[in-house]
Amino acid sequence: MAPQNEELFIDLFIRHTYMQLAVMASLSATLGKSGKHEELASGSLINVDIALPYLNWWRQARRYNDDARKLIDEVLEEVVNRTYMISWSSGTAEDVFRMLYEFLVEPTVRRRLGEYYTPPWLVEFMLNELSEIKGKIILDPFCGSGTFLVTAFHRKVDLKESPDDAYNEVVGFDVNPLAVAVARAELIIAYWRRTQKEPENPPHIYHIDTFAIWFGEGSILIPGLNEVASKARSFLQTLINFGFVNLGGTRDILVLLRDIEKSLTLAIRFAYRKCGLEIDCLEKMIATHLEEQLKDYQHDFIQSFLDHFKKSSASGTIAKLIANHGGNDVWGTVFMSIYAPILMTKFKPDVIITNPPWIPVTEYQAPYSDKIHEHILEKITMCVKDKNKAKQVLTGADVASAALGKSISFADEVAYIMNEDQLFNHRRSTPAGIVATYCILRNTLRGGNVKLYHFDFDVFQHGIKPAVIIIKRGGAS
Repeated sequence: MAPQNEELFIDLFIRHTYMQLAVMASLSATLGKSGKHEELASGSLINVDIALPYLNWWRQARRYNDDARKLIDEVLEEVVNRTYMISWSSGTAEDVFRMLYEFLVEPTVRRRLGEYYTPPWLVEFMLNELSEIKGKIILDPFCGSGTFLVTAFHRKVDLKESPDDAYNEVVGFDVNPLAVAVARAELIIAYWRRTQKEPENPPHIYHIDTFAIWFGEGSILIPGLNEVASKARSFLQTLINFGFVNLGGTRDILVLLRDIEKSLTLAIRFAYRKCGLEIDCLEKMIATHLEEQLKDYQHDFIQSFLDHFKKSSASGTIAKLIANHGGNDVWGTVFMSIYAPILMTKFKPDVIITNPPWIPVTEYQAPYSDKIHEHILEKITMCVKDKNKAKQVLTGADVASAALGKSISFADEVAYIMNEDQLFNHRRSTPAGIVATYCILRNTLRGGNVKLYHFDFDVFQHGIKPAVIIIKRGGAS
């Protein structure tokens, strides 16, 4: 990594940490929590995990370094005091979080990272183009701060769905841990505004590299989780492929994920309160309390999960993570982020709606980049027979088009915001991106309706005009 890049990412990491502190304190204030500044800004007083451990590093620094503790305590006091000056009962959390993020992270950096808030009016426009979403499972595989999910939640409630059903039917994945924390917080605030109560269950928003799941083989991991993740994939794939248990449909799977995460979060918190940083005590308490939480659950999958959890020594892994991270005990979401995408590839959402990353395939760098290239090239060669011309077309393709093709295979309705050069742009003399997207659609979509919309102005203020594609496969009204 070049020195200037290292400096950039260190600075960004600090700014993201500050943002998560503010989000956790804001959510604590919204839900009427009271306690120590550390508790309010870490989210430990909230019923479910919101923060991810990667940005809760300051708890470890605070524990072991006196100078760091003094500085961090000053920051915590400032953040919490400012948060409690805001009236969270009015306005929208999304606006506050957006303004804070835009203040903390400069426009040039946001453009480089592809981090943009989708305007609410565009989200509403896309939802209006879909069939009625009442009772449907909505997935945003690149959810960012959760604008699509929160808007879909409110739309469902307006359509007379219960807030609990609507809350449990929106699902989000994102590669950015801060985005996951913000999206979880915003959905909880949306639920609170509709019910005036804190949700009992965690939101279905997970820390996942969707491209890695769709085109690679793994998920986002930190040191110490590789072995557990490998065993989890083997466990789930065996259950799914050989049909050892009846997992039910997508809605049933979401309930199972929700209940396991809730129980695991409670077990971890209970163990940490009882054991502190004593690894042997933590391991025993986590395993015992989780089994106690789930022992009466009448579902074969839960019992299989408990057996797998014990055999994989997952409680020991969590115990070591808690100790190694100085009491950082927010690991429930991390573990569910290993299980959720594997299950969701088998049981499909009804709708996928998203604003994916707009990155040319030639610039996208990841361990699985070659697999994305191969996937797109395979689709292109199905309609561009000349191999050399097919490779030329590939150079103009975008990873968003590859994601679009995958989404079509999973859901009955798909809505994507994309770079206009990947859908239609009559001003371009070399429409390679459009050809690539056309080939993917032609060889993926089997019947249905396609609508394209072009916005002839810079919606995101980053110099690239967007277009929207709405796809309804056969059977979608």
